[in-house]
Amino acid sequence: MLVSSKEIFISYAWGGNSEEFVNYLDQSFQEKGITIIRDKRDLGYKGLIKEFMERIGRGKCVIAVINDKYLKSPNCMFELVQVSRNGEFYNRIFPIVLPDAQIYDPVQRLKYIKHWEEKKKELNDAIREVGAEYLQGIREEIDQYTQIRNTIAELTSILKNMNTLTPDIHSQSDFEVVIKSIQDHFDATQHGENPQKAVQEQHEDILDSTKNVDYSNLRNLLKAGRWKEADNETLKVMLKAVNREDEGWLDVEDFNRFPCTDLRTIDQLWVKYSGGKFGFSVQKKIWQECGCPTEYRKEWEKFGDRVGWRTGRAWIEGGEVIFDLSAPEGHLPIRAGVWGRMSGLRCWVVFLRAGECAL
Repeated sequence: MLVSSKEIFISYAWGGNSEEFVNYLDQSFQEKGITIIRDKRDLGYKGLIKEFMERIGRGKCVIAVINDKYLKSPNCMFELVQVSRNGEFYNRIFPIVLPDAQIYDPVQRLKYIKHWEEKKKELNDAIREVGAEYLQGIREEIDQYTQIRNTIAELTSILKNMNTLTPDIHSQSDFEVVIKSIQDHFDATQHGENPQKAVQEQHEDILDSTKNVDYSNLRNLLKAGRWKEADNETLKVMLKAVNREDEGWLDVEDFNRFPCTDLRTIDQLWVKYSGGKFGFSVQKKIWQECGCPTEYRKEWEKFGDRVGWRTGRAWIEGGEVIFDLSAPEGHLPIRAGVWGRMSGLRCWVVFLRAGECAL
């Protein structure tokens, strides 16, 4: 049985079928001695809503009850995006999809994207009618809508690909499947295991691409431990994915629009064949632990030290890159995210995109 010290959050839309279902789930968990952290019970009078939602986003275990209202709610989607941006989305999210959530039909999923495009346009139009000096806090809403708009397609795609079972099955089993899955997750985390990695290793490599890029050569190079060639191949396939083969390098906008499906394929191959040592998601996690620096300061130097791109007080040169498993965690890949001098790195945009793509 789950011990009381484990934090289990729940993300859901207030009112209607969602709240009725959550009330039943909450009661069922409590009867088993499991207390869920829930806004209506735990936020408190004058509690800070955004900070509470960010806490949910950092949670190691988040039950998400998804319905149509959830997918159109700024607060609910903020929580889901926060879970994604904090990494290991697959491991940390435990979704239950209610019947009115139209995530299994691509045409219906497009309507959710259109909804957020319209919300963003509506707010942008309203902003133009107000003086800039009165917009404190409003621009954050625009940024929030933009993040939701940029990630909802990928997040709903991930959710639809999970066998979440039906709400009736969960109710009839008294949520035993969810509870066991959460328990297994905490057990694996306690023993230093990666549940997603275990699932991946049971299947053949998935080489999905929305841009018809062939990732088989990258997979073969990584499988053979030919790290330098794999690093070069990573840049090659990424250039192809954004049609930048003639330029031979990637700029900030290329990463901002880089297809999440392709980024996930590349990352999963690096993570799998390095035993979890290399990959964009590995680098992103270290970057977050260093404070998410986006400009040159001591936090960026700390990141460089952690991944081995900086030794002593000097940034390494191209010939000093370590192309074997003795390299520090997160050392590779390097060519795709680095241009110019090492000390002038701007590859934080890669990590930001990795978070948006739920790597």
